[in-house]
Amino acid sequence: MVFLVGITAALSLGFGYVLQQRVATTAPLSDLLTFRLLLDLMHRRLWWAGIGAMVIGDLLAGLALQLASVALVEPLLSTNLLFALAFAAVLAGQRPGAHEIGGAVLLSAALGVFIAVGNPHSSPAPRPNNAVIVIAVGAV
Repeated sequence: MVFLVGITAALSLGFGYVLQQRVATTAPLSDLLTFRLLLDLMHRRLWWAGIGAMVIGDLLAGLALQLASVALVEPLLSTNLLFALAFAAVLAGQRPGAHEIGGAVLLSAALGVFIAVGNPHSSPAPRPNNAVIVIAVGAV
């Protein structure tokens, strides 16, 4: 179950990244690194769709972290790069080049080796420190 939730989270995150990037590329260069850029992006539905996809991905990532340890979930979430590559290629109407495919294969191989060799497992959860929680919530 954790693999399905983790990969679905990665898929949603990758899709959200690509949607936001595509919208941001249409913004005027004069708005780069200004608050005007953010205001411009906030008026675009596709940018909000990217935000929505990323929120769904983050919620699913949180669920995956409830099902398994960080050592297992985070490598699964790193596959969002593979999904982003595929979505970007489809939306651009192009095929990924040899370098992109090679990088994707290398990432996938490293992920498989990490999970196989690392044998990730959970450790006992420490007792929550209420003072730290209150300070963190107050800071946010």
